[in-house]
Amino acid sequence: MDGGTSTLRNFYFSGNTGKNGYQDMHRAGGTLSFVTNCPPGTFNFGAGVLDCDTCSTGYFPQALNVADCRPQTAFTNASSQEDIENAVMFNRTISINANIQLSSEIALLSQWRDQSSLLQGVVFDGQVCT
Repeated sequence: MDGGTSTLRNFYFSGNTGKNGYQDMHRAGGTLSFVTNCPPGTFNFGAGVLDCDTCSTGYFPQALNVADCRPQTAFTNASSQEDIENAVMFNRTISINANIQLSSEIALLSQWRDQSSLLQGVVFDGQVCT
């Protein structure tokens, strides 16, 4: 992106290499926004970390698909890394009910949103699995 104003809606980046070897994307100038169009009553916190050279001093999610919007609930179970990543939501307890070995970090990117939507109230409840 070089100049102007652009908005990415409901996007997913994976292993992309752009011009001059930049991963995912490169912003040379202009304004770039990241949004999802979740229906009312649903939310998508995003997954992964977008490698966007010069996007800003903050971080942005690599995937923000409308298909991943979930209803707001106070409790959910997780038995895999993908379950954990998809379960992150405000005021929710995530009960980890299996032995899980993470294959990569799980990024919680609350700073990419406005200050009124910083991640709060999430509880990761690990259980002893035998």
